[in-house]
Amino acid sequence: MEPEIKNGDLLLIDQDSKDIYPGKIYLIAMAEVAVVRRIDVLPGRLILHCDNPQYPDHSLDQEDIERIRILGRVIWSGREHM
Repeated sequence: MEPEIKNGDLLLIDQDSKDIYPGKIYLIAMAEVAVVRRIDVLPGRLILHCDNPQYPDHSLDQEDIERIRILGRVIWSGREHM
C-alpha cells in the first residue's frame, strides 16, 4: 500500500467496522492470505486497489465477494522514525 502505508508500519484495525465505505482501507482475508486494500464499490462488484502501482487492481464479482472476509477497517497507521 505504499506510499501511504509502508512495509513495517503499525496498523490499528477497527474489527467492529466491517461495513464498506468506498475509498477506505480494509484488512481483507482472501483464502489463506490477509491483505490491506482500499475498496471501491460498483453495482454487484468490489474493486480492491493497492496504492502501490506495481500491484494491479482486483475486481470481485458477487461469487468472489462471498469468498472474502472483511476483518476490519484500517483507522490508523504509523511508523517509528529512526
